[in-house]
Amino acid sequence: MASHGHFHWNELVTPDADRAMQFYRTTIGWTFEPMPMDDGATYWIAYADGEMAAGIFPTNRPAFEGVPKAGCRIWRWMMSMRG
Repeated sequence: MASHGHFHWNELVTPDADRAMQFYRTTIGWTFEPMPMDDGATYWIAYADGEMAAGIFPTNRPAFEGVPKAGCRIWRWMMSMRG
C-alpha cells in the first residue's frame, strides 16, 4: 500500500498539452517523453523522479472536433441556482 501523498497514475485529458506540461513541470518538477499515436497526435508520458506518473492525452485533434468542453456551462448553471 502506498504512503500518504503518493501519486497514482492519472490520465490528464486536455486540449492544450503544452500548457499542461508547463504547469506540471513548474509546480512539481515532472519531465515528459512523447509517445506517437496512430492518428499523428502525441501522447505524453509524465515522469516524477524518474518513475512514470501520468499520461497527457491531447484533445486538440480531429477526432474531438465538436465535442463540447465540460464544466463551463454546468458550473454557471449550478452557481446561478445558489440562493
